[in-house]
Amino acid sequence: LFLYEQDLKLDLELLNERLKEVTYRKELGSVYDKSLRLVGYIDEIAGGLKLDSAALLAAKRAAALCKADLASGLV
Repeated sequence: LFLYEQDLKLDLELLNERLKEVTYRKELGSVYDKSLRLVGYIDEIAGGLKLDSAALLAAKRAAALCKADLASGLV
């Protein structure tokens, strides 16, 4: 319960920044780098999905933050 309460005090963007220090694979960079690649994939598939601007922004934010939990205290 303590770690959960501590994690609630942290902003997702801060947790995401911490991913810069977590190595995904030596040849592929950090977990943060991986999340940036995911954001780039959204641009590639957005046209085929015909996303409006609000949905595109939401998808990019979701891709950017999808690994943020890996920097939390519970993991």
